[in-house]
Amino acid sequence: MIVEALPDVQRARLAVPLVGRRRISGVTLHVARLDTGEARRLQDRMNARLTACGCAEGAATVVCAAVFAVMLLALAAPGHDLVWIALRGLAIIPLLAAAAITGKAVGLLTARIRFHRLCGTLARRLQATADAPTGRLAGGPPHPSGLV
Repeated sequence: MIVEALPDVQRARLAVPLVGRRRISGVTLHVARLDTGEARRLQDRMNARLTACGCAEGAATVVCAAVFAVMLLALAAPGHDLVWIALRGLAIIPLLAAAAITGKAVGLLTARIRFHRLCGTLARRLQATADAPTGRLAGGPPHPSGLV
């Protein structure tokens, strides 16, 4: 999706719901009022949030759940036979699957929230530059050079 003005930012935000399928695969910023480097950095950050899959968060959650489950199993194992330990060990598998799904969902939700926040940052920036065609930033003092 090409973003050139404030309405495009709002459309991009609407195309990426917090829950559900996103309807855009990437963002390209062509905003004349932003510095090229700044626009590129913002575009890269937005696209990174759009392509996030939640795998890192899912993996971290699985590792934490595995450590927790092994510790619980080790604490409960003394005095029990090998079959009891093996059955309890098998019970860890659904726990790890649930942890993976939960971590992935949290990772995706976090990425979407961050994308929405970046859209808000861009929208505020575009609004401020639209309000300041004579060198003033939205109610602020004039630019020191008097130009802009």
